Amino acid sequence: IYFTDGSYLSVLIPHYPIDSLVHLGQVEGDYINRAFYTQLEVNQALYSDVYETRITIDPTSEQSTEHNYLFAKNYGCVKFSSQVAGQNTKEEWVLKSSALLPLE
Repeated sequence: IYFTDGSYLSVLIPHYPIDSLVHLGQVEGDYINRAFYTQLEVNQALYSDVYETRITIDPTSEQSTEHNYLFAKNYGCVKFSSQVAGQNTKEEWVLKSSALLPLE
């Protein structure tokens, strides 16, 4: 994901083994593929081939931020959550609806 300030995060790197923590650098933080699901229900929709990933930005800081993602085949990101260490508020969004269109 690229941001307007020129920074970016690697949010899906499927070639890394499940549960293998990879340090991508001070700016990008730590990356892990947490799980792979052949099927997973999210917001009352059933998806197939779903990766669950997590990025921890600035993991050694008291203000580290954890981003969690769910990516489904043919849909992309279907769920995202973010939380700063030590804070009770959590930012979260979920794909509400979608429709796949056939290629012409």
